[in-house]
Amino acid sequence: GAAGGAPGGSACTNCVALAVAFTSGSPFQVAFKSALTSDVWTALGTYTATGAVTVVTDTNASPCRYYRVLRQ
Repeated sequence: GAAGGAPGGSACTNCVALAVAFTSGSPFQVAFKSALTSDVWTALGTYTATGAVTVVTDTNASPCRYYRVLRQ
């Protein structure tokens, strides 16, 4: 997956930006589910922290998503 803002820096409808704080170089995974009652998490992507705070953008966050971040 890619970290950062919307493609081309454009405005993004239904986007969510997650600010994740890990030591630079640390791998982590972001996952989501659409209902809190669901047992299934879907991976948004695996990322590597690029600084004290890394921003990950979900460009398809509609209509509702819940997120978790797991350090690898």
